[in-house]
Amino acid sequence: MSIDSEKAEAKGTPVDSVKEDQPTHDEIEHYYPDGGIRAWLTALGGLISFIATIGFLNAGSIFQSYYATTGFPEQSHSNIGWIGSIQGWGCFFFGMWSGRLSDRYGPTLPMAVGTFFMVFGNMMSSLANEFYQVLLSQGLCLSFGMGLAFTPALAVQSQWFMKRRGLVVGMVMSGQNVGGAYNQIAMDFNGTIHKGAES
Repeated sequence: MSIDSEKAEAKGTPVDSVKEDQPTHDEIEHYYPDGGIRAWLTALGGLISFIATIGFLNAGSIFQSYYATTGFPEQSHSNIGWIGSIQGWGCFFFGMWSGRLSDRYGPTLPMAVGTFFMVFGNMMSSLANEFYQVLLSQGLCLSFGMGLAFTPALAVQSQWFMKRRGLVVGMVMSGQNVGGAYNQIAMDFNGTIHKGAES
């Protein structure tokens, strides 16, 4: 006997009049469309977001190598490693707060602000001449944008899919691998990947 039934009997209310508000199968099917153009667009948007955020983070070694050989050869590998370390930390630290923003205001706000800071951080790092400028722009500003953008990009599919949720979340998460591989090739500043393929 449930607690509600016990309370009802104690008050003298018939047990049949106490009903738990359980959704029916049809209501669940209506609530989770499990398909349709809008549902699959959220999956595509999540995939693209993961290519741009975690995929970019996974390609950090190409920046490490570029900064060590061309950008800032006077800096130690340890100092240059701080850029990627701050990106990794910031991405997940700011991602925690992004989830709260997304719950309160919907995924559009953190995604828009995160996208702005990702673009702004990359643009500012392209203008940077000093190491600290790259640390602030590509390390801190970019990681702030990544953290705001990637959390809602993964969470929104759970509102659209029930039966295919595992498949869709797996597809979205695969964006980090696609982005890591794509960004390594696209941003091969020193030509090391292409030189190795020619020999």
